[in-house]
Amino acid sequence: MLYASTTTVDEPKRRIETAVSQLLENIVAQSTETDGIAQEKVEILFELYYEQSQDSAESIITETSCTLPSSSRDLAFDDSMLDNVGDAWRHVMKKVETEESKLAAPYMVFKSREHFDEDDDE
Repeated sequence: MLYASTTTVDEPKRRIETAVSQLLENIVAQSTETDGIAQEKVEILFELYYEQSQDSAESIITETSCTLPSSSRDLAFDDSMLDNVGDAWRHVMKKVETEESKLAAPYMVFKSREHFDEDDDE
């Protein structure tokens, strides 16, 4: 998984795409040099792109994109934002949804962690 961001710049999506492409080409080239075996081009399996702004007041979900409302600029995290993220998650997963994927990647369901003693939290 690779996470990339920019500050306010012209054409941020193009700049990130260019940087990621160059990074992946370098990884393939370095792997080829190290192993002596020609590596194939790395394939991006899923890409999520967004620009943050204060314009949107509600979620807008189309066939090809999900626009989430702007997050609050308050210091406290607004939990209702997770509802909008959940809507986007369900939209994306619907495109590849099978009975298996519903069980394999439910939204905001986490596996239980091992039991820890109270002392382990310190």
